[in-house]
Amino acid sequence: MIVFEKSKGLTNDRTHYCPGCMHGTSQRIIAECLEELNVLDRAVGIASVGCSVLAYKYFNCDMQQAAHGRAPAVATGIKRAVSDSVNLVESLEFIVYRKFKKRWRWPFE
Repeated sequence: MIVFEKSKGLTNDRTHYCPGCMHGTSQRIIAECLEELNVLDRAVGIASVGCSVLAYKYFNCDMQQAAHGRAPAVATGIKRAVSDSVNLVESLEFIVYRKFKKRWRWPFE
């Protein structure tokens, strides 16, 4: 009996994320959902700037890089160009910003 199996939505590359970081966990959950929904062949991932910039190494789907803050716009453009695509944008930097806002100054304020 298999208790845990790596998702087909992930590559075999080891991630570069820090221990305790949620990027790896979120990417695993996203990959499992893509596989469960059977849309992995139509999925297009948009990697934002920051830690998720190397997401193209970890997902078994087409990936596109976006400039800082432009991932939703890139996803919209891809959706208009390829209407049957399933787009995903992973960006945890905003969560980190909200969590640590009082500890350090955000450079774009």
